[in-house]
Amino acid sequence: MTIESEQSMWGPLALIRRLWRGEVPMWRAFWLYWFLPLVVFSIYAGALETPAVREWLVEQFADPSDSGRYVMAGMRLLAFCFFAYMIFIIVAVWKCAANFTGPRFWSYMVRACMVFYFISVVARCSAPG
Repeated sequence: MTIESEQSMWGPLALIRRLWRGEVPMWRAFWLYWFLPLVVFSIYAGALETPAVREWLVEQFADPSDSGRYVMAGMRLLAFCFFAYMIFIIVAVWKCAANFTGPRFWSYMVRACMVFYFISVVARCSAPG
């Protein structure tokens, strides 16, 4: 594939490729592709902690049919996909920060955010219970 045909590509695969190479502007990678999905997923995860949703989940798991199993499998699949996306986007944002041509301060701040976020994910994953 030549450079011209690769640059004319559009769509999700081209965006994924550009993110992985660090070719997306740092502000866009940080705010739109890391921070915004993180906020949306955090709101979703927080909603799972509300009493009404917890009651519904208990009803699903108490159901003698297999629906509770499917709910749990869906939640695990969603969590796995989000985790995989976060690993990808942490690396992508890091590369975008490395290619940032503005003040180095912002590049260092974004990379520090990625390090602290990664540490917090590892800490939550390794915490008992």
